[in-house]
Order: sequence, then structure tokens, then C-alpha cells
Amino acid sequence: MVLVLVIGRLGDPSSELHLAEHSFAASALGELLCIPADKINEDRLYRALDQLWPHKRALEKHLKEKLGTLFSLDYDLLLYDVTSTYFEGQATANDLAQRGHSRDHGKFVLNRRVPGRSNFESFASSRRRDGS
Repeated sequence: MVLVLVIGRLGDPSSELHLAEHSFAASALGELLCIPADKINEDRLYRALDQLWPHKRALEKHLKEKLGTLFSLDYDLLLYDVTSTYFEGQATANDLAQRGHSRDHGKFVLNRRVPGRSNFESFASSRRRDGS
């Protein structure tokens, strides 16, 4: 289940519930991991998170060190955030804005933020959220 959580989050950043109800069945994860879709549900995914909880600090330390080594990053604080920003109006002057499905039914930018010492970056969404 941990592999399902990790790979699912990398492929389609969303909630455990969304992974269980939509993303897993719509992906090749079942075939790749040899797990039938009927074995995936939110309760099993949440239980897997519960099993990871006691190892949280060790996992964070390992990932922080690995990130610094792989990308030669110099940082005091590491934050990672995936969120979206809603725009009023047409947002025609913003190249990052894309029309798609959002809670507010407007244009949005998917913000993936990995701050260094002095910068935050926003990127256009890697896919449209309306399924197209």
C-alpha cells in the first residue's frame, strides 16, 4: 500500500480518497504492482499511513539529506506545497492560467513550490483538470 501511496502521489497529486475512488483504477498501477483494483480502498491507504507515522522523522531526515545531495541544494528550511490558485475573470494575461475543473469553476494555476533561500516558483499545471 505504501508503494501505491507514493507512486499515486507522484503521478496524480491528490487525496487518498481520490486515489482509492478514481486515480488507481484509471492508471496502470494495478498492473505494475500486481494489485487488483478491488483491494484498494481509502481505509487500507489510511492504515498504510498509520504504519508510516512512527517512521516520520527518520523518513523526513533521509529525504532531506537525499534531496540536498542529489540537487546540491543549500537550504535552512525545506517546504513542499502543492496547491492551486483560482482566478476571477478570463485571466487572459496570465500564461500559467488554464481553464479546467476546480472547486470554483474558473481558471487556475497549479503551484508546486519548493523554496530555496530566496525564491518560490509557480508552474503551469501539468495537465488540465477537466479530463482533457
